Amino acid sequence: IKDAVGNEYGRPKDIAGETRMAFTSHADAAFDVCFENQLTSTGITMNPTRHIELDIDIGADARDWSAIQAQEKLKPVETELRRVEELVQEIVAEMEYLRTREQKLRDTNESTNERVKWFAYGTMGMLVGLGAWQVVYLRAYFRNMSKALPLARMSFLRALPRAVRRAPIAVRPLSTSKPLYLANEREHETTPDFRETQKSKPTGPHMTNTNSTIANEMPSVGADKAPPELLTSVDPNFVPKDSVPENTERMTGGTQQGGPDSGSNAELDVGEMEGAKFKVEPIRRTGEDDNTMRARLLYQSRKRGTLESDLLLSTFADTHLPRMSTKQLQQYDVFLDENDWDIYYWATQEPTPTSRETAEGGNPDSSTPVAQGKAMDKTEADAWRNGAPRSGEWAQTVGTFKPAYRPVPQRWKNSEILSLLRRHVLERSAGGVHEESSAEVGGEGLAHSVQGTGGGGLGRMPDVKNFDV
Repeated sequence: IKDAVGNEYGRPKDIAGETRMAFTSHADAAFDVCFENQLTSTGITMNPTRHIELDIDIGADARDWSAIQAQEKLKPVETELRRVEELVQEIVAEMEYLRTREQKLRDTNESTNERVKWFAYGTMGMLVGLGAWQVVYLRAYFRNMSKALPLARMSFLRALPRAVRRAPIAVRPLSTSKPLYLANEREHETTPDFRETQKSKPTGPHMTNTNSTIANEMPSVGADKAPPELLTSVDPNFVPKDSVPENTERMTGGTQQGGPDSGSNAELDVGEMEGAKFKVEPIRRTGEDDNTMRARLLYQSRKRGTLESDLLLSTFADTHLPRMSTKQLQQYDVFLDENDWDIYYWATQEPTPTSRETAEGGNPDSSTPVAQGKAMDKTEADAWRNGAPRSGEWAQTVGTFKPAYRPVPQRWKNSEILSLLRRHVLERSAGGVHEESSAEVGGEGLAHSVQGTGGGGLGRMPDVKNFDV
């Protein structure tokens, strides 16, 4: 056991079990306790270990009061009072030390504040003197210049006739270089050329608020994607894909398409998947009669793989398949090759107005409350709910629900089958997001309505029909 000064207070050896060692230090210092474990066994021991527990007590707690009581023949009460007395003395000494330190710190703080104050006064005086000196110097300088300027002008006028008479006549060709602009002009000499260069560049493509860089593969300028203002500089033929193509076509007056005809951003065809380089070709059946085709299409309508598509298409097939013509059956056969979720959204989504979220191109007051920075009315609900919030929403998003929108591809824009499917959704709707004047609560004009309950919904899959009967 050693302190930082170098004093040694003990070197006990052959310690086994619990032992206690007390000493009085010569001065306040840090202490080092070093343990050395020597293995004296002759046998081989794998990974020998020894657990050591070290407890350090300081002051009155470090003394062996049992030995003091036995040595001085003190009573237990006297021993306890003596121990408490020493503890109190230690506390008093610690408080005195803290008071001394606090007084020293206060004196240092006051001294530092006094020095900073005088330093600030000195700096202010120096700045005031420097300013006064500058004023005096500049006044004297300009006064001397005003006196010397008329003298210099008169000397120049007297010497000018002599220089004109003595100067020989010389002919020098004019410079063909571009003259420099005058110093008082603010425009740089390269500004006109730069302006013409910028005007000659093609303008960037129009991007509505329904464009997304997630759905578009942007041109690359190296390791990063090109920002929208540099798209035409990288690829002059780039056309962004709009999730609502009608928005771009209306906002540009038909000068820009809502999506490219080819490339990575082009509209996916049947059997194509985003990000995949292969195409899954659908199987085409030939030689089927109408009843066989109806039975197969009924099976395909009932076995889609998602509950929403199963209920939607099975009820549609149950209603319309028996009355479809051969041409309509063939069109429905091709329609079922589309993706299930695409069919679901095409049939159920509402047609969105052009950029209504931010009222692009119109009055800002016509935009949605979210785009105007206003709080959404959490009590907003559909009329048929009689003020109740929409079901199935989280408590934090009541009234802010926005249905997903998937644009209908050109191949199905004027499809008779898609029109029938949308009409089927309207007729089966109990109100919801789709409302129509003919879909009344009374049930008139609804193919599968129940009196007094609206359209009846798509609650269950209908029974299988036999088209051969």
